[in-house]
Amino acid sequence: MGKNFNNGKTFLEKRYTEELELDDAVHTAILTLKEGFEGQMTADNIEVGICDSNGFRRLEPSHVKDYLANIP
Repeated sequence: MGKNFNNGKTFLEKRYTEELELDDAVHTAILTLKEGFEGQMTADNIEVGICDSNGFRRLEPSHVKDYLANIP
């Protein structure tokens, strides 16, 4: 999160719960990133990684684009 680490950390702490569903977690992560992002966020300039019991994977840009479409 770089220079806005403290703001991002506070943002996440307010929104995170153990019961958070994956889609909501990704949405929250993107919102957090947006807080300190300079310029326009697109599927070409951010990556979303998911780490769960199945291991680590990166979302395809098309999936990132879908999430971004739902971010105000």
